[in-house]
Amino acid sequence: MKSKLLASSLFAILLATATFLPTQAYAENYLIDTKGAHAFIQFRIQHLGYS
Repeated sequence: MKSKLLASSLFAILLATATFLPTQAYAENYLIDTKGAHAFIQFRIQHLGYS
């Protein structure tokens, strides 16, 4: 009984620790398609009829 409680407590502590540890996310390098038709920036602003 004690060993089962100890094992489940240890598992819960390890799970909580792994959940709240900071993780690193690395930025990805992106290539912009300047020769194709996919390289454009579009802005659209709604003015409700007023300019």
